[in-house]
Amino acid sequence: MRQKELLIRWYIDQQNEKKKYTSQEQVKLDIKKLRAIIESLVCKEGHLIVLSNEQEAEGEEPRKRDERILAVAPNYVIE
Repeated sequence: MRQKELLIRWYIDQQNEKKKYTSQEQVKLDIKKLRAIIESLVCKEGHLIVLSNEQEAEGEEPRKRDERILAVAPNYVIE
């Protein structure tokens, strides 16, 4: 799944349905937190893997990372 188009947007839409946000700043803060969590799941935990990222480079901008395609790692056991 593409990080921004599906994963982040899905989460934000779910929170909107629950009427969690009262300002754009709250949405921006949640997006920043989500990016950090996803990065941890990819780089530290290894639960997610990057399948495709044409712009992948050291120090890439968060917006470019949003375009990468992610998947659950094949060795991750879903309980």
